[in-house]
Amino acid sequence: MNLTDTVTGAKDSAMHRMSEMRLDRTAKENDELKTENRLLRDELAENRSERKHVLDMLDKANISVAEPSKRRFKLLRLVAVGGAVYTVVTKTGAVERVRGWVDAARGKTEALSADMQGKAADATHRVGDTVEHAGRKIEGTGEKIEKASGANEKP
Repeated sequence: MNLTDTVTGAKDSAMHRMSEMRLDRTAKENDELKTENRLLRDELAENRSERKHVLDMLDKANISVAEPSKRRFKLLRLVAVGGAVYTVVTKTGAVERVRGWVDAARGKTEALSADMQGKAADATHRVGDTVEHAGRKIEGTGEKIEKASGANEKP
């Protein structure tokens, strides 16, 4: 087995391990996203029912004002819906979850980058050590050949 085969085999093995790790990590992230998706769907259903309840209450509250202008009604509706949305968002903590998810994604990206840099450095050192070891063996073999040819030249 020559040096090229050894280096190729080591490279193929490393690539296989890295692809397996990437596949495992992707499967784990997929499971986490499915769980988060289920939770968000449940919260969305709750928010829709709360919104419907608020809108029903607004419909039941007959505010009688002498000829309300359309502009006032639009402003009142905007304030009521805005308040309901603000209440729902603050009660469920959706803003904090999104911020946490972004921070977690940023941390995973940085960790992955550092991990890949470390693995690349290790692989480079291993290849360098292998090449250096092979060079020493070749040098030793060359010296043995020189000694043997020098012994054969002396009659």
